[in-house]
Amino acid sequence: MPTSWTPRWTNRNLSTPPVQLVVAWQRGAAFEVRDVPLSRSAASSLEAACGQTLSDLQAWRAAAYSPELELDDYEYAVVRRDQLDEDSGLLQALEADDFTEIDMEDLKNRTFVAYAVMTGSPGHRLAFISRSNPTSGLRRAMFMFSDQLVAVEDPILSFDRSGADMVLEVGEGLGVLRTKAFERLFRDTPELMALTPARVAQLSTLISLSSTSRDVLTTVAARNGRVRARLYSILGRGHLAAVTPAKLRAEMRKHGLDPTRYLINGELTFDDAEVDEIMKLLNEDFTIGGLSQSPFTINRKSPR
Repeated sequence: MPTSWTPRWTNRNLSTPPVQLVVAWQRGAAFEVRDVPLSRSAASSLEAACGQTLSDLQAWRAAAYSPELELDDYEYAVVRRDQLDEDSGLLQALEADDFTEIDMEDLKNRTFVAYAVMTGSPGHRLAFISRSNPTSGLRRAMFMFSDQLVAVEDPILSFDRSGADMVLEVGEGLGVLRTKAFERLFRDTPELMALTPARVAQLSTLISLSSTSRDVLTTVAARNGRVRARLYSILGRGHLAAVTPAKLRAEMRKHGLDPTRYLINGELTFDDAEVDEIMKLLNEDFTIGGLSQSPFTINRKSPR
Protein backbone atom coordinates (compact mmCIF):
# COMPACT_ATOMS: atom_id res chain seq x y z
CA MET A 1 0.00 0.00 0.00
CA PRO A 2 1.27 3.52 -0.73
CA THR A 3 2.87 5.51 2.07
CA SER A 4 2.43 8.67 0.02
CA TRP A 5 -0.24 9.61 -2.47
CA THR A 6 -0.79 12.72 -4.51
CA PRO A 7 -4.35 12.76 -5.82
CA ARG A 8 -4.80 13.71 -9.47
CA TRP A 9 -8.39 14.48 -10.33
CA THR A 10 -7.89 15.86 -13.83
CA ASN A 11 -8.33 14.03 -17.14
CA ARG A 12 -10.69 11.43 -15.71
CA ASN A 13 -12.99 9.75 -18.20
CA LEU A 14 -16.29 9.17 -16.42
CA SER A 15 -18.25 7.70 -19.30
CA THR A 16 -15.99 4.86 -20.55
CA PRO A 17 -16.77 2.27 -19.39
CA PRO A 18 -20.29 3.33 -18.33
CA VAL A 19 -20.75 4.23 -14.66
CA GLN A 20 -22.09 1.64 -12.22
CA LEU A 21 -24.26 2.27 -9.19
CA VAL A 22 -23.78 0.10 -6.11
CA VAL A 23 -25.61 0.19 -2.80
CA ALA A 24 -24.23 -1.08 0.51
CA TRP A 25 -25.79 -2.41 3.67
CA GLN A 26 -24.21 -3.73 6.84
CA ARG A 27 -24.50 -7.20 8.29
CA GLY A 28 -22.66 -7.24 11.61
CA ALA A 29 -19.11 -6.11 10.87
CA ALA A 30 -19.44 -7.14 7.21
CA PHE A 31 -20.81 -5.12 4.30
CA GLU A 32 -22.83 -6.34 1.38
CA VAL A 33 -22.52 -4.37 -1.87
CA ARG A 34 -24.79 -4.92 -4.87
CA ASP A 35 -25.02 -3.48 -8.36
CA VAL A 36 -28.16 -1.57 -9.36
CA PRO A 37 -28.79 -1.67 -13.14
CA LEU A 38 -29.01 1.77 -14.75
CA SER A 39 -30.77 3.14 -17.77
CA ARG A 40 -28.75 5.44 -20.03
CA SER A 41 -30.52 8.55 -18.68
CA ALA A 42 -29.97 7.51 -15.04
CA ALA A 43 -26.30 6.81 -15.73
CA SER A 44 -25.95 10.21 -17.39
CA SER A 45 -27.47 11.97 -14.37
CA LEU A 46 -25.16 10.19 -11.92
CA GLU A 47 -22.19 10.84 -14.18
CA ALA A 48 -22.98 14.57 -14.06
CA ALA A 49 -23.00 14.50 -10.23
CA CYS A 50 -19.60 12.76 -10.29
CA GLY A 51 -18.34 15.45 -12.63
CA GLN A 52 -19.40 18.10 -10.12
CA THR A 53 -17.49 16.32 -7.35
CA LEU A 54 -14.37 16.09 -9.54
CA SER A 55 -14.65 19.80 -10.33
CA ASP A 56 -14.74 20.56 -6.60
CA LEU A 57 -11.72 18.35 -5.91
CA GLN A 58 -9.76 20.00 -8.72
CA ALA A 59 -10.54 23.49 -7.43
CA TRP A 60 -10.25 22.91 -3.68
CA ARG A 61 -7.09 22.73 -1.58
CA ALA A 62 -5.95 19.33 -0.28
CA ALA A 63 -5.17 18.86 3.43
CA ALA A 64 -3.65 15.78 5.06
CA TYR A 65 -6.28 14.00 7.13
CA SER A 66 -6.08 13.71 10.89
CA PRO A 67 -8.97 13.06 13.31
CA GLU A 68 -8.59 16.64 14.63
CA LEU A 69 -8.87 18.19 11.15
CA GLU A 70 -11.65 20.72 10.63
CA LEU A 71 -12.03 21.45 6.94
CA ASP A 72 -12.14 25.06 5.82
CA ASP A 73 -14.31 26.17 2.93
CA TYR A 74 -13.00 24.90 -0.39
CA GLU A 75 -10.77 22.30 1.27
CA TYR A 76 -10.83 18.52 1.26
CA ALA A 77 -8.98 15.86 3.25
CA VAL A 78 -6.57 13.33 1.77
CA VAL A 79 -6.65 9.88 3.40
CA ARG A 80 -4.04 7.42 2.18
CA ARG A 81 -5.09 3.81 1.71
CA ASP A 82 -2.60 2.69 4.39
CA GLN A 83 -4.34 5.00 6.90
CA LEU A 84 -7.46 2.89 6.54
CA ASP A 85 -8.22 -0.40 8.24
CA GLU A 86 -6.86 -3.23 6.09
CA ASP A 87 -9.82 -5.37 7.17
CA SER A 88 -12.49 -2.75 6.44
CA GLY A 89 -15.44 -4.67 5.09
CA LEU A 90 -16.72 -1.67 3.14
CA LEU A 91 -13.37 -1.03 1.45
CA GLN A 92 -12.95 -4.67 0.53
CA ALA A 93 -16.45 -4.73 -0.94
CA LEU A 94 -15.96 -1.53 -2.97
CA GLU A 95 -12.56 -2.60 -4.26
CA ALA A 96 -13.95 -5.83 -5.75
CA ASP A 97 -13.54 -6.32 -9.49
CA ASP A 98 -17.23 -6.89 -10.07
CA PHE A 99 -20.53 -6.79 -8.21
CA THR A 100 -23.52 -9.09 -7.99
CA GLU A 101 -26.74 -7.54 -9.27
CA ILE A 102 -29.21 -6.71 -6.51
CA ASP A 103 -32.49 -8.59 -6.34
CA MET A 104 -35.82 -6.87 -5.91
CA GLU A 105 -36.39 -8.10 -2.34
CA ASP A 106 -33.11 -6.60 -1.15
CA LEU A 107 -33.86 -3.37 -2.96
CA LYS A 108 -37.24 -3.17 -1.26
CA ASN A 109 -36.28 -4.26 2.24
CA ARG A 110 -32.64 -3.45 3.01
CA THR A 111 -31.57 -0.36 4.97
CA PHE A 112 -28.66 0.98 2.97
CA VAL A 113 -25.82 2.79 4.74
CA ALA A 114 -24.19 4.18 1.59
CA TYR A 115 -24.16 4.14 -2.16
CA ALA A 116 -21.34 4.64 -4.64
CA VAL A 117 -21.03 5.47 -8.30
CA MET A 118 -18.17 3.47 -9.79
CA THR A 119 -16.26 4.85 -12.77
CA GLY A 120 -13.20 3.87 -14.77
CA SER A 121 -11.64 0.58 -15.77
CA PRO A 122 -9.90 -1.94 -13.44
CA GLY A 123 -6.67 -0.43 -12.16
CA HIS A 124 -8.01 3.11 -12.66
CA ARG A 125 -11.30 3.01 -10.79
CA LEU A 126 -12.91 5.75 -8.77
CA ALA A 127 -15.78 5.22 -6.32
CA PHE A 128 -17.87 8.32 -5.59
CA ILE A 129 -19.23 7.42 -2.14
CA SER A 130 -22.19 9.03 -0.41
CA ARG A 131 -23.10 8.12 3.13
CA SER A 132 -26.85 8.12 2.75
CA ASN A 133 -29.68 5.74 2.09
CA PRO A 134 -31.13 6.41 -1.39
CA THR A 135 -34.45 4.87 -0.32
CA SER A 136 -34.74 6.89 2.91
CA GLY A 137 -38.09 8.62 3.24
CA LEU A 138 -39.36 6.94 0.07
CA ARG A 139 -41.03 3.90 1.57
CA ARG A 140 -44.36 5.63 2.00
CA ALA A 141 -47.12 5.30 -0.60
CA MET A 142 -45.90 7.22 -3.65
CA PHE A 143 -47.95 8.46 -6.57
CA MET A 144 -47.01 9.80 -9.99
CA PHE A 145 -49.19 12.20 -11.94
CA SER A 146 -49.36 12.46 -15.71
CA ASP A 147 -52.99 12.71 -16.77
CA GLN A 148 -54.08 10.89 -13.63
CA LEU A 149 -52.64 9.81 -10.27
CA VAL A 150 -50.98 6.39 -10.45
CA ALA A 151 -49.57 4.40 -7.51
CA VAL A 152 -45.86 3.60 -7.73
CA GLU A 153 -45.33 0.00 -6.63
CA ASP A 154 -41.63 -0.49 -7.38
CA PRO A 155 -38.80 0.85 -5.15
CA ILE A 156 -37.83 4.49 -5.63
CA LEU A 157 -34.26 5.74 -5.13
CA SER A 158 -33.13 9.34 -4.84
CA PHE A 159 -29.63 10.81 -5.13
CA ASP A 160 -27.95 14.06 -4.19
CA ARG A 161 -26.96 15.88 -7.36
CA SER A 162 -24.58 18.19 -5.49
CA GLY A 163 -21.94 15.45 -5.39
CA ALA A 164 -20.41 12.72 -3.25
CA ASP A 165 -19.11 12.84 0.32
CA MET A 166 -15.79 11.28 -0.67
CA VAL A 167 -14.02 9.72 -3.64
CA LEU A 168 -12.02 6.51 -3.39
CA GLU A 169 -9.22 5.93 -5.86
CA VAL A 170 -9.04 2.16 -5.59
CA GLY A 171 -5.79 1.02 -4.01
CA GLU A 172 -4.58 4.58 -3.38
CA GLY A 173 -6.75 6.53 -0.97
CA LEU A 174 -9.69 8.84 -0.43
CA GLY A 175 -10.42 12.47 -1.17
CA VAL A 176 -12.88 13.43 1.58
CA LEU A 177 -15.16 16.42 1.17
CA ARG A 178 -17.21 15.74 4.31
CA THR A 179 -15.21 14.35 7.23
CA LYS A 180 -18.24 13.45 9.37
CA ALA A 181 -19.52 11.13 6.65
CA PHE A 182 -16.05 9.58 6.34
CA GLU A 183 -15.68 9.01 10.07
CA ARG A 184 -19.09 7.38 10.35
CA LEU A 185 -18.31 4.93 7.56
CA PHE A 186 -14.71 4.28 8.53
CA ARG A 187 -14.64 4.41 12.35
CA ASP A 188 -12.16 1.53 12.41
CA THR A 189 -9.30 3.43 10.79
CA PRO A 190 -6.14 3.08 12.95
CA GLU A 191 -5.93 6.83 13.56
CA LEU A 192 -9.52 7.01 14.79
CA MET A 193 -9.03 3.89 16.90
CA ALA A 194 -5.97 5.48 18.50
CA LEU A 195 -8.21 8.30 19.74
CA THR A 196 -10.35 5.97 21.84
CA PRO A 197 -8.53 6.72 25.14
CA ALA A 198 -8.84 10.46 24.47
CA ARG A 199 -12.55 10.09 23.71
CA VAL A 200 -13.09 8.19 26.97
CA ALA A 201 -11.18 10.92 28.83
CA GLN A 202 -13.43 13.48 27.15
CA LEU A 203 -16.50 11.58 28.33
CA SER A 204 -15.16 11.56 31.89
CA THR A 205 -15.09 15.38 31.85
CA LEU A 206 -18.84 15.33 31.22
CA ILE A 207 -19.75 12.63 33.69
CA SER A 208 -17.45 11.37 36.42
CA LEU A 209 -16.12 7.86 35.71
CA SER A 210 -14.12 5.74 38.12
CA SER A 211 -10.59 4.95 36.97
CA THR A 212 -11.56 1.29 36.59
CA SER A 213 -14.54 2.24 34.44
CA ARG A 214 -12.37 4.44 32.22
CA ASP A 215 -10.01 1.52 31.64
CA VAL A 216 -12.88 -0.88 30.98
CA LEU A 217 -14.61 1.46 28.53
CA THR A 218 -11.34 2.13 26.67
CA THR A 219 -10.70 -1.59 26.27
CA VAL A 220 -14.25 -2.50 25.22
CA ALA A 221 -14.68 0.46 22.85
CA ALA A 222 -11.43 -0.48 21.10
CA ARG A 223 -12.81 -3.89 20.15
CA ASN A 224 -16.57 -3.28 19.95
CA GLY A 225 -17.76 -1.06 17.10
CA ARG A 226 -21.25 -0.57 18.56
CA VAL A 227 -19.90 0.67 21.89
CA ARG A 228 -17.46 2.91 20.03
CA ALA A 229 -20.29 4.29 17.88
CA ARG A 230 -22.33 5.11 20.98
CA LEU A 231 -19.32 6.81 22.56
CA TYR A 232 -18.95 9.04 19.48
CA SER A 233 -22.69 9.72 19.46
CA ILE A 234 -22.71 10.77 23.12
CA LEU A 235 -19.80 13.13 22.64
CA GLY A 236 -21.22 14.50 19.40
CA ARG A 237 -24.57 15.38 20.95
CA GLY A 238 -23.08 16.97 24.08
CA HIS A 239 -26.25 16.45 26.11
CA LEU A 240 -24.45 15.11 29.19
CA ALA A 241 -23.04 18.55 30.04
CA ALA A 242 -26.39 19.44 31.67
CA VAL A 243 -26.94 16.09 33.45
CA THR A 244 -26.66 16.19 37.24
CA PRO A 245 -26.03 13.12 39.47
CA ALA A 246 -29.62 13.38 40.70
CA LYS A 247 -30.94 13.34 37.14
CA LEU A 248 -28.74 10.37 36.26
CA ARG A 249 -29.98 8.43 39.28
CA ALA A 250 -33.58 9.16 38.32
CA GLU A 251 -32.95 7.97 34.74
CA MET A 252 -31.38 4.74 36.03
CA ARG A 253 -34.36 4.00 38.24
CA LYS A 254 -36.72 4.77 35.36
CA HIS A 255 -35.06 2.06 33.25
CA GLY A 256 -34.66 -0.56 35.96
CA LEU A 257 -31.01 0.05 36.87
CA ASP A 258 -29.91 0.31 40.50
CA PRO A 259 -28.15 3.65 41.12
CA THR A 260 -26.46 2.27 44.25
CA ARG A 261 -24.75 -0.32 42.05
CA TYR A 262 -23.50 2.08 39.38
CA LEU A 263 -22.94 5.38 41.23
CA ILE A 264 -20.33 4.88 43.93
CA ASN A 265 -18.80 7.86 45.72
CA GLY A 266 -20.19 10.10 43.00
CA GLU A 267 -18.49 8.15 40.18
CA LEU A 268 -20.10 6.04 37.48
CA THR A 269 -18.77 2.52 38.00
CA PHE A 270 -19.25 -0.54 35.79
CA ASP A 271 -17.44 -3.64 34.55
CA ASP A 272 -16.95 -4.98 31.03
CA ALA A 273 -20.21 -6.97 31.12
CA GLU A 274 -22.13 -3.76 31.89
CA VAL A 275 -20.51 -1.38 29.39
CA ASP A 276 -23.15 -1.86 26.69
CA GLU A 277 -26.00 -1.22 29.11
CA ILE A 278 -24.42 1.94 30.50
CA MET A 279 -23.58 3.34 27.06
CA LYS A 280 -27.16 2.77 25.92
CA LEU A 281 -28.35 4.65 29.00
CA LEU A 282 -25.98 7.58 28.41
CA ASN A 283 -26.90 7.71 24.72
CA GLU A 284 -30.63 7.73 25.60
CA ASP A 285 -31.24 4.48 23.77
CA PHE A 286 -33.67 3.19 26.38
CA THR A 287 -37.29 4.24 26.11
CA ILE A 288 -40.68 3.25 27.50
CA GLY A 289 -43.70 2.95 25.24
CA GLY A 290 -46.10 5.77 26.00
CA LEU A 291 -49.15 3.59 25.52
CA SER A 292 -47.98 0.14 26.59
CA GLN A 293 -45.40 1.25 29.19
CA SER A 294 -43.21 -1.52 27.77
CA PRO A 295 -39.42 -0.97 27.81
CA PHE A 296 -37.59 -0.78 24.47
CA THR A 297 -34.06 -0.26 23.21
CA ILE A 298 -33.61 2.09 20.27
CA ASN A 299 -30.83 1.15 17.88
CA ARG A 300 -31.50 3.88 15.34
CA LYS A 301 -33.06 7.25 16.06
CA SER A 302 -33.48 10.65 14.45
CA PRO A 303 -34.16 13.98 16.21
CA ARG A 304 -37.65 15.40 15.77
